[in-house]
Amino acid sequence: MGEYDTIRANAMALIRRKGRQGCRLIVTTQAAPVDAAKPWRVGAGTPTYYTAPMVVSDVPLDRTSTGRAEKNVIVPGDVGVTPDENMRVDLADGLEYAITAIQEYKPDNLAIGWKLRCKAWPRT
Repeated sequence: MGEYDTIRANAMALIRRKGRQGCRLIVTTQAAPVDAAKPWRVGAGTPTYYTAPMVVSDVPLDRTSTGRAEKNVIVPGDVGVTPDENMRVDLADGLEYAITAIQEYKPDNLAIGWKLRCKAWPRT
């Protein structure tokens, strides 16, 4: 048993108990080209969803901003995938968010979790 096992277990339990339920990390794989002669035309990617409770807090962009601010999101270390900036986050509020920065909490080479800075993903 490592030095940080108890800290990791407590962190996971707190995130599960206090975190927002129904949140998902979205990983989209690139699709193969529809036509081999036109490799720039690719089909829609296939999304893979990793569901986990996440702790979400608003980060106002300035003192007067309200509503759709950037978000800080705490993701547990056992979500099943390592977050990167090519992923999106669904916070169960009807919007998807792009990851702009990642801070990893990994003492003793054991992933406790990640803090993600997110901004609203543009709608099309």
